[in-house]
Amino acid sequence: MSSSDQSSGAVSVAESKDLVISDVAESLKQAKEFLSRNRPVNINSGNNNGDSGNDGSSHTSQDDYQRMENQAEKLSKDLIYIGESFKSLKGFEDIAIGLLEKLKLHSSDALGTSVPNVSSRPKQLRAKLRAIDKIVMELKLRIPLPYKLSSDKSDAHRYTRGGTEFDDLDVIDDLPVLHVDMGFRNSLAFQDFQSVYESLESTTKLCLLCFALIPENEIVKKRFMTYWWVGEGFVRPEVDDGTLEERRSVEEVADGIFKELAKKHCIEPVNEKHRLVVDSYKMNPCIRSVVIVLAKEAGLFDFDNEKWNPTTNFKTSHRAYLVNGFSQELVKFFNESATEKRGAELDLEKLQTIFNVNEPYPDFFKSEWFSKLKNVKVLYLGRWQTSAKHHIEVESVEFLKGLKNMKLLRFLSLQGISRITKLPDSVCKLLNLRILDLRACHTLEELPDGIGSLENLTHLDISECYLLEYIPKKIKFLSKLRVLKGFVIGDR
Repeated sequence: MSSSDQSSGAVSVAESKDLVISDVAESLKQAKEFLSRNRPVNINSGNNNGDSGNDGSSHTSQDDYQRMENQAEKLSKDLIYIGESFKSLKGFEDIAIGLLEKLKLHSSDALGTSVPNVSSRPKQLRAKLRAIDKIVMELKLRIPLPYKLSSDKSDAHRYTRGGTEFDDLDVIDDLPVLHVDMGFRNSLAFQDFQSVYESLESTTKLCLLCFALIPENEIVKKRFMTYWWVGEGFVRPEVDDGTLEERRSVEEVADGIFKELAKKHCIEPVNEKHRLVVDSYKMNPCIRSVVIVLAKEAGLFDFDNEKWNPTTNFKTSHRAYLVNGFSQELVKFFNESATEKRGAELDLEKLQTIFNVNEPYPDFFKSEWFSKLKNVKVLYLGRWQTSAKHHIEVESVEFLKGLKNMKLLRFLSLQGISRITKLPDSVCKLLNLRILDLRACHTLEELPDGIGSLENLTHLDISECYLLEYIPKKIKFLSKLRVLKGFVIGDR
């Protein structure tokens, strides 16, 4: 806090907490007493016109009073929890003080229960509880999860919706594997974030759950996540219903999702000094633990039951992941399919996404396997990490000849894969392809002449392909191409 703030009489968070939270807690106590004393008896009988009270105000039932009393009780516990958590917090005094001032403002007149007009008290109380609820939620979201987990002065952090108590301190020293502990599902931290998750639109939820696959403390680029979401079909451009002209690009739609997730503290922007806009994000390890549990419960991804690493099992999620040291499990399954075991073949036809988490040699695929993958929409074999130290290479591109049967493929990434000198002509058969990501394929020398047949291609990234001397002239037939990165000028 600046000296000018101190001289003007502003108080610290600790002082505000002591002054305001205790006052609000007392007001909530009075509100509960008022509700308990004045709960109507049989107010519904003989009155179905929606009116009650002396002034014809909106009908207030016994259930309504009980809900307000329960809400006041929950808010009291939340305030105890916030008060204890504040003791560990630094760095957000100005925001917290502003919110606490609003909290104080809305708690006046014992939350409306002492206003002169008796008949208007329930209405006033309902409005103030709603306002306080929003402010309390904002204050809770401002508390970083590690502090939520370490608040041990109060029993407030132990209460759950279930009835099973879970002490967050039991796992505070092992945060990366919070999601492994079954009791974590009942923790206050989990349930707080779950309430935020439930407030998101369905598309935004799916986009958030994709972060479950990103290893802890990794920074991801907006570009990568946007392409992935487009491939999955989560994000589409917004078009005018009448003219069918594009109103918002996929980048603009995705940017709105990133901003909402950051605003609700689901992800954290990573500001690079030389950039004017945020183009990278990361996720708090504790939040990532919650997201992993939610993603598994939603059936979007599959994780093993021991350490909850992403697995190659795609029978439920229809998504397979290449994980260093575990990819042979996928080879075994594909070999079963090659021996014409009908069940395995049917499972292959259901596969929609293949994503390389950290497999350095993804060319164990065989062309005949790819020929069975008819419904794959996302094939991400390349590097998604921002650092080039994550080396990926292939012996040849022979296995990519099987791409010709992937008629539904929207997103193909070979980013950062070494030893690819030329793409096979099978790539030109991908008529539904939207995004072709060849970024940082340092050994790529040539694009197929038939690339102009990719009639739905909107994004082509050939940046950092330093050996690529020219782009085929038929690229002019890509009528839907919106983004071309790494343009090469040559005689051919």
